[in-house]
Amino acid sequence: MHIESKQPEINECHKSVSEVECDLLVLFVPSERDKELLDRFNEMSGDLLTEAQDSGELDLMSQEPFFFSVAKEDWSPKRVCVIGVGGLDTGLSERIHAGAAIAGRLAAKKHMENVAFLFIGMESFSTEDVVLRRVLVEGALDGWFEDRRLKRDSSKGREGLGRFLFVNESGDSHEEEIKEGSVVASSVNIARQLANTPGNLLTPRLFAEETVRIFDGTKVKVEILDESKLNELNMGLLLGVSRGSAEPCCLIVMHYEPEEVEDKDELLALVGKGVTFDSGGISIKPSAGMDEMKRDMAGGAAVIGAMKAIAVLGGKKRVVGIVPAAENMPGGRAIKPGDVLTSASGVTVEIMNTDAEGRLILGDAIWHARGLGATRIVDIATLTGACLIALGRHASGLFGNSTEFVSQIKDASQKANERLWSLPVYSEYRDQLRSEIADIANSAGRDGGASTAASFLQRFVEDDPGFGDLLDRSDPPDVHWAHIDIAGTAWSDSDSARRVKGATGVMVRTLIELGKR
Repeated sequence: MHIESKQPEINECHKSVSEVECDLLVLFVPSERDKELLDRFNEMSGDLLTEAQDSGELDLMSQEPFFFSVAKEDWSPKRVCVIGVGGLDTGLSERIHAGAAIAGRLAAKKHMENVAFLFIGMESFSTEDVVLRRVLVEGALDGWFEDRRLKRDSSKGREGLGRFLFVNESGDSHEEEIKEGSVVASSVNIARQLANTPGNLLTPRLFAEETVRIFDGTKVKVEILDESKLNELNMGLLLGVSRGSAEPCCLIVMHYEPEEVEDKDELLALVGKGVTFDSGGISIKPSAGMDEMKRDMAGGAAVIGAMKAIAVLGGKKRVVGIVPAAENMPGGRAIKPGDVLTSASGVTVEIMNTDAEGRLILGDAIWHARGLGATRIVDIATLTGACLIALGRHASGLFGNSTEFVSQIKDASQKANERLWSLPVYSEYRDQLRSEIADIANSAGRDGGASTAASFLQRFVEDDPGFGDLLDRSDPPDVHWAHIDIAGTAWSDSDSARRVKGATGVMVRTLIELGKR
């Protein structure tokens, strides 16, 4: 089942807004304080905008779409939608993204062929940190996305959607910003489609084959390490998780080497969990909700999406993407609680819970990143239910061994309009992972589950991880590392104005920003 890359044609339009031919004109208005900016549109609404503001029907702080028909015959747009995007504080970019997503979703639902977007007064806002036109493009395409690949009427309503027009009444061109927004949104939607794909149609082998297709024609070199090669590398954790499945595991490695490199000594590694279906193994999960376990490779999907954008946009950093791909099944050869596995690093692991499998395959993948010379490693995974309990579905958990690197990732996430919240990996969490018969246990139970899982991963980053998250340390670590837990944010359980139910593609934008920095 292949990934589809189609999306609306996106162009910049330099006509006066009254001359733009479209099915719907969407006006984004920054705040109530910009009421005078609506004056030029009030006449063509037949004074409807003023009346609606006075009555409260039009609330520019609520992001509730307000529609009206154009009263002036000499205007090309005949239907207008006004969406408020909040105030003038630092959250403006996030609200613009949300407002544009609402408009994009509306366009998809109504099967509109041509939709034009105009941000009233955009030129008055600083774009030093965030390029607002790029955010508009990303938001519109994010809202427009709907995965219909397995529906018999998959093309219904979509064949007519021709283009999105971004109205620019000034003479300056912003095509590069629009192009970048389109590339980023396309990469997010690659990740969403991968994570939405059913487990029977995206086994580890098919996952690897689809990755090769995705990077065909790009500067990314894709290497697939099969079980024979994994045995040579002594990846006992990845091979152990896969033992209960009839489907062989593999390690997907994506190498991006730019022509112009900012720092030849630096290698950024993006490592994503790629469990294509997680039954829990012998420690089997409850049946309720198990169908969603096809999404347990959302971290790997995010890495693939980010690598695609980094390559297309021509990033100047050396980046390697690594996705350990496996099924976790309760077959006759499956690992059992009490078993001991030996990792590629030589660390022995006692299996306390076979459903704590993500950290196992990531341990071997992180060690492989170190072997490739990675100086900075970010791993991303739907790792623990504990992180979902702690942060809900509104923020992803962030852990790390370097204050500097954690701050860098937070900055990237803010530019990407994705929320991260720091959680600790103190030495006490590592103490909880002690094993009586092996170097470390793979699970420490419920208490501090998100932090103990991160502490497990840190063991494969640092030979002697004796420091805690964000604590003062006399010397920086040899390898800067961060772990992002997306268990609560990788999936939307319901439809909303902004997006459809399913995979969200979370953290693709953050990883892209990180790869560009």
